[in-house]
Amino acid sequence: MKDNRGFTLIEFIVVMLIVAALSTGTILSARMLGLGSAKSTIGRISALLDYVQVENMTKSKPYFLVIEEASDKYYAVIYRDTEAISSEKLDLTRGELTCIINEGAVNTEYLVNSSAVTGRNTIPRIKICFGKETGSIIEYDGSHLVKQITVSAAGSTYRIRLVTATGRHYLE
Repeated sequence: MKDNRGFTLIEFIVVMLIVAALSTGTILSARMLGLGSAKSTIGRISALLDYVQVENMTKSKPYFLVIEEASDKYYAVIYRDTEAISSEKLDLTRGELTCIINEGAVNTEYLVNSSAVTGRNTIPRIKICFGKETGSIIEYDGSHLVKQITVSAAGSTYRIRLVTATGRHYLE
């Protein structure tokens, strides 16, 4: 004779614990992906700043780094004079990119976003240029005196602080 009693309570609890452990792992993995995207994005921006500064100081034509938002995605574009020579999508998953720009004696924080956001100062793109002689951050052809770039995603925030006088930048 066959025993058709079904599942015991212990078997049901064991299955539920396994399902809970798998779903917790999935949620944590998704959260870590967002964390990794913020960290890799800020690292990539830092590398691009280094590249643009060196190229601007060693070449005859001016170089710019432009970071812009389009359709909820962020892009970094390097320009040589007026020609885009490099463009790449930044891996920022469900995050935001803000900057602090020096406007005269006032530092203003902007959300880099192509559309207006209620209660926030927005700017569609930031443009960063370095001086040829000193490597300092300069205003030239619509570029900004950016003091800080902040990337936030998955509850984590990373910053690049820029020193206008020297063009150096520091990751935080």
